[in-house]
Amino acid sequence: MGLKTSQIWDHFKKLDGNVEAPRAACMYCGKDYACHPILNGTSNMWSHLGVCKKFPFVIDRKQKL
Repeated sequence: MGLKTSQIWDHFKKLDGNVEAPRAACMYCGKDYACHPILNGTSNMWSHLGVCKKFPFVIDRKQKL
């Protein structure tokens, strides 16, 4: 069984820094978020993509998911 990786990493890059409190930055606007795999997960980054003004794939921000 292979390692599962979220597709969020197509839109964020990990930043060098504290190994115990890793952070990742949005490739579109540069905003950074905590990305510890156990403590934070990726939901905060997914939420950011829904509101990121520079994310090129958001078509209608008013449409409910």
